[in-house]
Amino acid sequence: MKKLMTTLAMVVVAMVAVTAATYAQPEINFGRVSIAGVPASLRTVGCGTDVNMRIADADGMLAGPPRYGYTVNVNVRNTGAINTAVFVNQILIDGAPAPVTPASIMVPAGAMVPIKAKIYASPGIHTITIILDSGAAVAETNEGNNRCDFTLSVVP
Repeated sequence: MKKLMTTLAMVVVAMVAVTAATYAQPEINFGRVSIAGVPASLRTVGCGTDVNMRIADADGMLAGPPRYGYTVNVNVRNTGAINTAVFVNQILIDGAPAPVTPASIMVPAGAMVPIKAKIYASPGIHTITIILDSGAAVAETNEGNNRCDFTLSVVP
């Protein structure tokens, strides 16, 4: 009987170890999201919200029909138990990609890594979309929390 109990205990320990290893994975999600032109114009953004940025707060401008420059800052967080693989993120303005810096990242377990993109917008209303792990390189429990959309209004 004692031998049977010892064997059963070993089986239970092995099952717990296999289960823990199976579910240990990274989980990518958003930390702080903000947008800024000049430093004094920093605005924290929530997914699904509207943010107004003044033309005077822009930190750059492109010629032609005037487009004003702002920087979208994102802290990418890994709340999972293990490090992520290297993955790519996207920041889009009205569906057009903006160059993201750094181009690819790896986020250690429990850590945050900042990314950013310079966007240029004409006066009016624009949709900003942020997609974490846009190439689906990282297997996660919740893939649905890797996208954030907000509305940017560039106003005089």
